[in-house]
Amino acid sequence: METKPIIPSPQVDVSKNDQMLANFLKAWDIKENFFSMFKRPKGVYEVLDGLRAICFITVIVGHTYVHYIMARLKNNESQRSLYKDYEHLGMNPGPILFIIFNASFVIDTFFSLSGFLIATMLVKEYQRSNSDRWYLRIDAVRFLLRRWVRLLPALIFAMTVFSLRWHFAKEDAIDYNRAEQCKQWWWTIFMMNNNQNTCLNWTWTIGIEFKFYIISIPLVLITMRHFRLGMVIFGLLSVASVAIMEYINMDISNTVDSAADFWWENYKQIYFPAYTRWNPYLFGMVAGILYLRRAAGSQEAILDEATETKVENNNVLLYASYVVTFVVLFGLPAVENYRWHSTLTLHLYESLARTVYGIAITYVVYMCVIGYMKPLNAFLSHDIFFLISQLTYSGYLLHPLYREVIEVIDFTVLGITPFMFISLGILGIIFVMAIALPVYLLIEKPFVNLRPI
Repeated sequence: METKPIIPSPQVDVSKNDQMLANFLKAWDIKENFFSMFKRPKGVYEVLDGLRAICFITVIVGHTYVHYIMARLKNNESQRSLYKDYEHLGMNPGPILFIIFNASFVIDTFFSLSGFLIATMLVKEYQRSNSDRWYLRIDAVRFLLRRWVRLLPALIFAMTVFSLRWHFAKEDAIDYNRAEQCKQWWWTIFMMNNNQNTCLNWTWTIGIEFKFYIISIPLVLITMRHFRLGMVIFGLLSVASVAIMEYINMDISNTVDSAADFWWENYKQIYFPAYTRWNPYLFGMVAGILYLRRAAGSQEAILDEATETKVENNNVLLYASYVVTFVVLFGLPAVENYRWHSTLTLHLYESLARTVYGIAITYVVYMCVIGYMKPLNAFLSHDIFFLISQLTYSGYLLHPLYREVIEVIDFTVLGITPFMFISLGILGIIFVMAIALPVYLLIEKPFVNLRPI
């Protein structure tokens, strides 16, 4: 009897599949995720954790004062009599509240930090690639997909939480309208195209930043291929942004009659568009590229080696960066109060402030990363900031829930005082970090863990 040959079955790499499944399940190991918050990975830029944590705290406190408390006083009949006290404190703040009321510049700091990190990631990928074609040395689809997976899960969770909260708040017309906005514009969350007019309007920064990720790829490719050309393009984009802002400001000043109207139109036309906000991000990218080129000992540079060394060791530039940073932070309230004295001063400030601040804060970051500014570097690199920085994304998405706490406070009892502001600010930080922790452990961190799989 003739026997049929045995056809070997295809080999399945069981060990590889098992390992992938184990890694997938391990991504949701709450205990491991929790203790990883106290273990700073090697190769990270520690100073960035400090800046990110401080900016996060400033955003929470700033939104508490400028949005939640103000809304409580204006919208509640029994509290409205205290609104004048709030306005007086806002027009005459102390040194700490100066920065708190001007927390919008914190967003520019986030953009600068993001530009630095994204640039270093893309440059390293470019350097690792074996492709013979320079324009294919960065996998754009893979890079953007990884960023999308990193951001989307926690964003969807936040959209779900707030949509449900707003949907059942039918007695509050504003909240109910926000629920309707989410029904109409939910898809913008998935497309990373969220802005101030769509669902979760405070996440407009995420939508803008994703646009920045897209333009980062060709910018890094060109700069790594033709360094000087890349630097010229960065410069032209920066100048174009300032020119656009100045043109818009001049047009606004010709169509409004008061400082309040000017500010409101400036806010609507300049505050949100990507082309008026990309300068700090671009400066961060330049710093990241220069840092890696410096570390690699690149011979091609903007300045010769001797001049570059003088720049890095120039204490005047270091202190100038400190001064510029604080002048911008403290200068805005002064301009807000007295800007009707000089239209030219107002134009220059509104058109240049974020660009000048972006240069200053990026220079501080760069000098810290390469080892200068040791006292500041040591402070920003403290482990407590690393812990807080892990919760910044989830905390930022959920921080408007703190408004629910503010809504039950009777300010006729507490009064409108700096002590009250500081107390509610501290309470807000604790509250937001507490609600961010489970979201980080169960949603954000697991998807971060899954990206290498």
